[in-house]
Amino acid sequence: MGSAAHTYTGATALHSGVLRFATLKNGGENSSIGASQEFAQNWIWDGGCWEYTGGNTSTNRSAKVYQNTIFNISSGATVTMTGTLEGTGGVTVKGGQISVGSTSFFGYEGPTRLENGGSIYLSTTEISKVGLGKSSQLILAGGKLSTKGESNNYETYSFPIHAESGTYSYFAPNRNCSINNVVTGDGIIEYQIPYVREYICKSWDGFTGKLIARGMSSSSDGSQLMLYNGIGIPNAVVELRGNTRVICWKAAATYYLGGLSGASGTYLSGASKNTRNTTMTWIVGGANTDETFWGVIDNRCSAANYDCTTHIQKVGTGDWRLAGTSIYSGSTTVNGGRLVVNGSLTGNGAIAVNNGGTLCGKGSVKGRVTVNNGGKVAVGDTLFNKSDVFTLNGGLNLLNGGIIQVPLYRKQILNNAARIKFAANSTLNGTLELDMTDVTIDIPNNSSFTVFTFAPGVTLSGSISAVEPAEPSETQEWDLSELFTTGKIYVREKGYTALPQVSVVPVSEQYFSLEGLPLGMEPPYTGSPALFIVKKKYQDGSVRIEKVMVY
Repeated sequence: MGSAAHTYTGATALHSGVLRFATLKNGGENSSIGASQEFAQNWIWDGGCWEYTGGNTSTNRSAKVYQNTIFNISSGATVTMTGTLEGTGGVTVKGGQISVGSTSFFGYEGPTRLENGGSIYLSTTEISKVGLGKSSQLILAGGKLSTKGESNNYETYSFPIHAESGTYSYFAPNRNCSINNVVTGDGIIEYQIPYVREYICKSWDGFTGKLIARGMSSSSDGSQLMLYNGIGIPNAVVELRGNTRVICWKAAATYYLGGLSGASGTYLSGASKNTRNTTMTWIVGGANTDETFWGVIDNRCSAANYDCTTHIQKVGTGDWRLAGTSIYSGSTTVNGGRLVVNGSLTGNGAIAVNNGGTLCGKGSVKGRVTVNNGGKVAVGDTLFNKSDVFTLNGGLNLLNGGIIQVPLYRKQILNNAARIKFAANSTLNGTLELDMTDVTIDIPNNSSFTVFTFAPGVTLSGSISAVEPAEPSETQEWDLSELFTTGKIYVREKGYTALPQVSVVPVSEQYFSLEGLPLGMEPPYTGSPALFIVKKKYQDGSVRIEKVMVY
């Protein structure tokens, strides 16, 4: 049809193929699709694609929609439509935007599909209250729906939303609304949060994609992802951006998040508003993905100055990395996968690690850790780093069947290990698991790895029931005699018998070169690793002579 201003007054119908046109006017005005009156029977949508190539325009034309039909608007252009689309078919919007200017616009019964940049804007409060009218479903396939609203009252959106696989779409409602949409699909939805009173009230159980919750509000309370549907978002990953704060509106609730990631400046918080002394439990990880949360987990409710007690449960098979400083005061339970604390948990709440779960990282936790049968506590993340230290400020109860794991490293001349630091008295009765992945050369007899460190005055009790692997090599064995006092585990020749001694700490040490030249009472540092002989005298008068590496 091109850009010509046609004068014919009959109907224009499309059944298949693509019809390109550059002008679109009100009914009765000359345009690329003629000058017929605005009545629906004069514009027939029966399949195919209407491809509008012009710029911003408006029309009061209505249309009959018999089959699913595409309206492809030139990118960046807005078509304001004040008529009604009616019929049994569906409408796909691509490229540009339809600004809906009529409460009766959605008179068709089929789905509304937004793809490849196509968007719809509900331009008035009254239109937003109608939502998608008779349209059966909103399909997000790379498009955007945004709405106009008001500050004093609430709109309610109830049309089903489906996020198509492999697409990134947007939902941007105005402030103050009830989001009663049932959401399904496995695409990505970016939800642009305008304020703090937008309530998610219906099921997201069928949504297995990713919700990107982007905070857009300048409110001092942040932009709140307000969950009020009885369960949360159990099977999808939630990613927080901007100043988003996740809140549950129901007091004393247990809600699920399939996974949680987020940037610094975002929050996972508590329950309700003007409520104190209630509880909030978040169960995170059911989507079985690996996520990193740089934000803060706290006790705050929706309103400032009101706190609850937030509890965390980690489930699923994935890794959940907590990289920020979290201050929640409730308990932490690891029931599955890995809870990787690379930041810090500063609350006093107890930490329990159950069968199938692992607590690990290179940060610190304040609460006392209990590792039950089948659970594991470990130092580090994925790649070995000899400087990694996992600090247990509240101490550790390692019960029978529990595992404490430390990675060892020997690819060059030196022995190295990441370390677990005990900052409170602890009891160890389970298995010591030594990760030998990065031990690729032989370990010399009588050399050691430092796997534990201690704050001043801290003691360990209990008895390690087993070491895995059971021996360093076929000709060697582990020596745990100093594990609970110096944090060292030694490698000895099989059949090694320790010298009797009153104390494992020598009263004096004298160093010699390998040729026997005396070098003094302090370790001789040469700037590079070197072997020396050390003569150790003990309280009972016994003497031990060892070859040691100084570096």
